[in-house]
Amino acid sequence: MTKPNKSSYRKRAIIIGTLDVICLCLAYAAALWLKYDFHFTAIPDVFKETLLMFLPGWCAVSIGVFALFGLYNSIWVFVSVDELFRIIGAYVVLAALEAACVLLLKVQMPLSFFVAGLILSFGLTVMLRFSYRMMRQLRNRMGHYKGHKPHENVMIIGAGEAGKAL
Repeated sequence: MTKPNKSSYRKRAIIIGTLDVICLCLAYAAALWLKYDFHFTAIPDVFKETLLMFLPGWCAVSIGVFALFGLYNSIWVFVSVDELFRIIGAYVVLAALEAACVLLLKVQMPLSFFVAGLILSFGLTVMLRFSYRMMRQLRNRMGHYKGHKPHENVMIIGAGEAGKAL
C-alpha cells in the first residue's frame, strides 16, 4: 500500500470537513423538526430564524474542536476504536461549549433541540467516519475493480531484517 501524500490528506480533510458541516446542519435541523413531531409548519418562525443564525457559528466551532482532536489527521482506511474515542472526547467538549453558549448567549431554543442535536450529530459523525472505512473495505474485498486484482496476504518466514524491510 502506498503512503498518501500531503495533498491527498488535505483533500480528504476538506471533503470530510464539508461532510461534517452537512451532517451537523442535518442533525440540528432534524432535532428541531423532531421537537415539533415532524411538522415543519408547526415550528415557530423565531426558532427557524434562530436555527439559521446558530448553525454557521456552531459548525465553525465544531470543525475547530474536531481539528483539535485530530479527526482530520488520520488515514481514513484505519478508522478504529481510537478514532471513536477521539470523537467521544470532541463531543464531550462540544457539549460543554454548547451549554456555555446557551447560558452565556441566551440562545432561545427548546432544550431538547440542543440535546437531540448533539446526539444526532454524534451519530452522524461516527457513521460518516466508519462508512468511509466500510466502503473501502467492501471495494477492496470485491476484488477486480478498475482492473486491480484483490490483495493477497503473504507471510515471510526466516528472512530477518530483509523480511522486515519488505
